[in-house]
Amino acid sequence: MKRVLVVSDLHCGGSSGMLPRNYYNAERDLHLTTNKVQEFLFEQWENMVLAVGEVDAVICNGDIVDGLNSKSKGKDVLVTDMMVQCDIARQLLSMINTKRFIFTQGSKYHTNDNPSADEIVCTMLRGEWYDYFGDILFDNIKMNVQHYGPYSSHNDGAFSSMIRSIDQLRLDGDDADIYIKSHSHTFKYAGGPNYIAMTTPCWKGMDSYTMTKSQKRPDNGYVLFNIEGSDYTWSYNIFKVPKYFFAKVRNY
Repeated sequence: MKRVLVVSDLHCGGSSGMLPRNYYNAERDLHLTTNKVQEFLFEQWENMVLAVGEVDAVICNGDIVDGLNSKSKGKDVLVTDMMVQCDIARQLLSMINTKRFIFTQGSKYHTNDNPSADEIVCTMLRGEWYDYFGDILFDNIKMNVQHYGPYSSHNDGAFSSMIRSIDQLRLDGDDADIYIKSHSHTFKYAGGPNYIAMTTPCWKGMDSYTMTKSQKRPDNGYVLFNIEGSDYTWSYNIFKVPKYFFAKVRNY
């Protein structure tokens, strides 16, 4: 049996992205301390590592680092050194008990593409690089992975667009058993008799950009597949960072 863990959108280096407790970068002689959102996320990451145990592969489906946030002139970025952001991701992913990492390219805004910070982290972990999308075969199950999917301001618009695009792929003969997309920081799934498609949860709290758009908190967590031959089962763990970490509450 193959056990495959899927994580995405860690946004390491952002003020609401992932950061190990008591992070230290020896090359830069740099110490970073988790804020309350990062501490909460890191506790959940530790819980995941213990819960899933050893896995055959970890799929890191893009936006592993947060980047420089140029549109907001660096607001909500904890550290602007991209190699430090990559090292934060390396330390976090190294906590997972696996010998195989698989990476896809995230959005250019966060990870760039020349060079790609996602690819740098992949190289640090001696992982497999699938660029913008790819098909991975686990036993007889084909998994199609891609970070980016359609975006919509409507609650279900992006997911509906994703399902339509997958249906078209299947009509064109480019089929898979499992379709994995990320980017939206929401967890949803749907499918048909012979496939399942999902958008994966992230590992990030709200930041000033998302708070200007909505009060909806991101879905955080992971997805785990158990694959054997032509059959598979899957499970997930989804949580949200508590609202009081972001919202001001006043008693009068």
